[in-house]
Amino acid sequence: MEYLVQRGGTALVARVLDLVAAGASADVAVSTALGVPWPDFMAAWKQHMASRPLPRGGATALRKLRFKDDPRENGPWAEWADLPDQASRNHARLGQLMRERGRWTAARVEYRKAIDRAGAKVPILANQYAIAAIQSGQKPEAEKVLLEAVRWSPDSAAIRVQLARLLLERKEYAHAREHLTMANRQDPFDPEIHAGLALAAEGLGDAGTASRERRFAEILHGRAAPHGAGGPPAPPGDPARGHP
Repeated sequence: MEYLVQRGGTALVARVLDLVAAGASADVAVSTALGVPWPDFMAAWKQHMASRPLPRGGATALRKLRFKDDPRENGPWAEWADLPDQASRNHARLGQLMRERGRWTAARVEYRKAIDRAGAKVPILANQYAIAAIQSGQKPEAEKVLLEAVRWSPDSAAIRVQLARLLLERKEYAHAREHLTMANRQDPFDPEIHAGLALAAEGLGDAGTASRERRFAEILHGRAAPHGAGGPPAPPGDPARGHP
């Protein structure tokens, strides 16, 4: 569709759709509207796609399937397999050890070293760094990395929930709702997302949506969702777990 618009604008797309509506097959409609044989169009389109740069984060999304016997799926440090080099993985592992001991500042320092080498392209690293930064009182640092991470991994529910926690705390309800809505598309069964949406809607004066989302959170969580709190509840258990 992008290529068709580049070739002839939206009027060309409308012409193709009219031909399809009249009974033409898609290939006939496209070749008729353009006035070129279908094989020629396909060859030109493939050339266009081959030269078209990936959007930011596109390379990160091109992850191959992994199987049970893949060594990256086994062992205690498998979650860091996507980091680009051994040094960044070592820093991340040390950060994890510090986190498990409740040494949040040390964890933040080690995760930061890993991010300095790998960037915010790996969602789990950005998420764990943000948790350590928040726990050690460095919320602006956490938000900066989360904003960078969401540009690389816009489909990461975990990153968006972490951002929403900070935004709800500052009562930036509209921005929090945007991130939680996107997170809900990826993980609609997480009660924290619905509890956060309820708080955002309530802050924006949308009582109907707030009531509906609070009910969803109650159903999914098995207990009453918070009402009028400063942000959605943190996941139960270890605070370092963050959002799944």
